[in-house]
Amino acid sequence: MKAKDVSSSGAPWDLRTRLAAALDRLRPAEQRIARFLLDEGAAYPDLTLAQLAELSGSSQSAVVDLCKSIGLSGFREFRLLWVKEQAERQVRSEKESRLFGTLLVELERTERLLQGRVERAAALLADAREVFVFGSGGSGLVAELCAEGLAVAGRLAFTFKSDEAISSAFFDRDTVVIVISHRGKNPRLAEAMERAKTAGATTILLTSQPATILTSLADEVLLTSCPYGPDLPLITAEIRAIQVAAVHALVTAYTRHTKQPDMDVSAYRRWHQRQGP
Repeated sequence: MKAKDVSSSGAPWDLRTRLAAALDRLRPAEQRIARFLLDEGAAYPDLTLAQLAELSGSSQSAVVDLCKSIGLSGFREFRLLWVKEQAERQVRSEKESRLFGTLLVELERTERLLQGRVERAAALLADAREVFVFGSGGSGLVAELCAEGLAVAGRLAFTFKSDEAISSAFFDRDTVVIVISHRGKNPRLAEAMERAKTAGATTILLTSQPATILTSLADEVLLTSCPYGPDLPLITAEIRAIQVAAVHALVTAYTRHTKQPDMDVSAYRRWHQRQGP
């Protein structure tokens, strides 16, 4: 097998994949080198033949034999690939650190923003006769997760998958309406909140924007720290992750408020039946 050979998926195998795949069929001396590279090699982005032999407790000839056993022409080809792949891994690691670092910062800010607010929202949910959860687009998916989480906690909630269904919902003074909108600008959701307010219903808004038409219509605002704009540092998946974390905080607060220790199977089954196939 030469270095240009590919895996069954058609993509070139990197050195770590080659080493791991070949481990069981290698000779003992070669296995010792391979295990060193897999376990500790990341700390050595550029290795000479002599260094690799010394660090792995092997001979230089065993290192060359290992290179050939995984389909390479020799150590020179191994070193070129190793240096290249270690540099690529470092770049990926830095990008991932920045991504999750930003996400964790936003989650911590959101936690602080939600303190006290989720407890008040949970109390409103506990006093309601009926609960609706609305969202549109990506926030609509989060709305479904919110309704499901509340059902698990024993609080049955209605959620709809279309703007038309949202427009046809019936509200009264014993209703709580939860609206999830990242940007806080959806006109159909604003219309639903206006109808809910007119009917005397209580409204809870989960959003990242503190000053929109939707926040002006909300009795309780659950604010997430996730700014929207052209310089937004987070992509859609991270926006939804923060929304889901806020939903989890609300469901947890409701569970504490109602002292519901376990999953309410009957409520969850009723919710699931209403959702349909």
